[in-house]
Amino acid sequence: MEKITPDVLLRIVDRAPDMNKSLDAILYGRAESMRSHLMDMLSGCTDGALLQSLLDTLNALPQVFRTRILVSSELGEWMSNHHNQLAGKADAAGGGYEDLLHLFKREMLISRLLSGESFDESSFSMLPEKIWSPLGDWQAIRRDEGWWLVKPPMIGDVIAVDFDSPMACKFEPESGILSQQRLTLTDEEREQIVSKLNTALQTIDDCIPEYGALIRNVTRRIIIRKSVQRYGDDTLRGSPFGSEHVPRQPGSIRLLNIQLPEFTNANCMESLLHESTHNLLAAWETMNGRFVSRQQDYRPISPWSGNPIPNSSFIHAVFVYYVCHNLFHTYLHGLTDKHSRDANYVSKRLPVFGVGFLTNRRVVDMLALTKPLNHPELPAVLDEIQSKMREFYRTHGHATAVDNMEHAA
Repeated sequence: MEKITPDVLLRIVDRAPDMNKSLDAILYGRAESMRSHLMDMLSGCTDGALLQSLLDTLNALPQVFRTRILVSSELGEWMSNHHNQLAGKADAAGGGYEDLLHLFKREMLISRLLSGESFDESSFSMLPEKIWSPLGDWQAIRRDEGWWLVKPPMIGDVIAVDFDSPMACKFEPESGILSQQRLTLTDEEREQIVSKLNTALQTIDDCIPEYGALIRNVTRRIIIRKSVQRYGDDTLRGSPFGSEHVPRQPGSIRLLNIQLPEFTNANCMESLLHESTHNLLAAWETMNGRFVSRQQDYRPISPWSGNPIPNSSFIHAVFVYYVCHNLFHTYLHGLTDKHSRDANYVSKRLPVFGVGFLTNRRVVDMLALTKPLNHPELPAVLDEIQSKMREFYRTHGHATAVDNMEHAA
């Protein structure tokens, strides 16, 4: 499979005429890479009967459903857990081949129900009474009269809003979102959350439609966690809001406490684009290899936050803050009410996005590297992004941007 150079990422975030072709190439490459990784892992199954069941189930799936498995966040999670098991990590769980067969069977059941074909229900007796597709976009419930399909809430027609799946309910101590207590969302809160997300995505479509398409292509599942009842609740220190992307769950993002009225449309817009950009970059890295090695003994200081962060996070930040700046500049320019909550928020966030690019140093020189980047074309891409941002502030006023940033702080 031919590798894709990092300059293609710049063409995507800059909305070049061939953006869709470039995006399709990355998504296809990610699926092919996941297929290759899966075959390698299946070769390690020493139980002949179990291996045959795995292969038979996978090969019996129509092509579109095999692809759905390959791009699902659950397969990525299984692969990560399986790798950790092989590495002998004591806290590794959920990476056994029986779990993988369970995953395949769930997608097989979904495919049978969607096709309307009759099938032998006894072949799915291993499944519990309520299952989710690995993508999180279908739920199947077993009743006395048979299985029933349920469509979870969706935004943009293709992105599942996940409140209740096992993936959404789990506790992860290392996560900023799933380490928080899980409170019950009311039906009204669920409806408000879906409405907020739909409105935010529609606003992105209206501002920069290419970014709306980007989000739909790289993000297919939004996990929601409620941890506080009201803004200012003492059960959570600092801001009650949060968002994150984890590379082991491709196509999935996580949002915290967006049911609160203080989480505005602009907050939603930023979170969707921010985390989806991470998904895009992770997809590129899946097929092409990491931007930089995982070695984290030395961390660069982020010119955006002032915090030491891994080199990989620093590189992602360059792309993330660039696209968020593009979106918010367009959004602010089109707002008719310049004194609205969104206008105030966007005005404060814009210089925060921009400030990291305005230092006298090349952003690539700020990396704390002990060996060269894995992709020699990457520095030129980072330079180009920084150059575009510097030119923006030369045109729009560097001093004003810095002054606004100080007010935002």
